[in-house]
Amino acid sequence: GANGEQYIIPADMNEPDADEFDVDQLDHEAVRLSFLLKKLSTGPTTISVVVLDCCRANASDETWKALSSKGGGTLAVDQVRIPTGSQFYLAFACDPGTLAMESKGRNSLFTQYLREFLHMSVDIDILFRDVKARLLKISGGRQRCWTSNALVDKNVCLNVAADVEAGCF
Repeated sequence: GANGEQYIIPADMNEPDADEFDVDQLDHEAVRLSFLLKKLSTGPTTISVVVLDCCRANASDETWKALSSKGGGTLAVDQVRIPTGSQFYLAFACDPGTLAMESKGRNSLFTQYLREFLHMSVDIDILFRDVKARLLKISGGRQRCWTSNALVDKNVCLNVAADVEAGCF
């Protein structure tokens, strides 16, 4: 985050110079997570699920790591304020204060294991606990996805095809 805000930064954002970092650049090229959540909370959807495979760094991108050490921002998850009166489920690729690990494949470890469990017709909390357990095991305890929610409804499932059969709606 920067200035107390979390940003969704596009993969093709111009990489800032670590010595000349300007938070205003984020406002022009990235999206504030708080803005996205506010927009989602005013829509017709009863429950919004936001899954962010973020907080990643790779060997060719040292600038964001340098910015973090200079106090310009971090690549890590921070606490996110969920709009009052809305039902949200947020899932991040890693715990607050950590970076997500890369994998050798097309997807990150988080996305790889999330995809394995999406077919399950179980409550969203159970699904993400399974993803967390797999990530912890495969990463040797170095990565765990982080979730936060403001759900009131019970039996919230992501597998729409089998939701009715599983009693999710």
